[in-house]
Amino acid sequence: MPTNRRRTPRHPEVPFSGTLRRFLETGQRASGDRETFQLVGSPDRLAAVWEKLRPAILPAFIKANPCRRPWAWWVCDGPKQDTGTGAWFEPLPVPRRRLGGKGQMTVEVFPSIVPTFDKGIPSFAEIDPEDAPQFEAESVFLGRCGLLTPFEVRYLAQHPEVRAPEVVTLEDDADAPAPRAEENGRA
Repeated sequence: MPTNRRRTPRHPEVPFSGTLRRFLETGQRASGDRETFQLVGSPDRLAAVWEKLRPAILPAFIKANPCRRPWAWWVCDGPKQDTGTGAWFEPLPVPRRRLGGKGQMTVEVFPSIVPTFDKGIPSFAEIDPEDAPQFEAESVFLGRCGLLTPFEVRYLAQHPEVRAPEVVTLEDDADAPAPRAEENGRA
């Protein structure tokens, strides 16, 4: 007797290097790595690579890092807002909510530049080290936007510490990206 079976398409395994995985997860590339160098400054190329590798990287990343998303997700898939103003034409990332602290965002100091974000947190030019800016946790942002998986919702109920606000600090290294959110023990 015939049956109606549902076939679940499997994503074929796409081979990729550990260096490329690290870049897509963190945004940090190894010095002299040609594979990731070609993606820097090329949003279309980055989006194409992320589209191809997302099925292999995103579920594993979420399982290992509940209530967080890899860097490439924030760049390519994260929520966007159309500002309709400014010298830029691409929609900008939806920023995470600022909860307090003192500091001037880079775009406030240099209004003619395109705003930049690191996982939903804007870049800062100046920060008061005694009262550094604080933003909602990545888990809170993802929950507010309805982007948590059922697994993450259960995880969040058992781990309220992942709701702690993230504090922005400036890197000591002049060549490093300016904003860095300290994630209360979650690297």
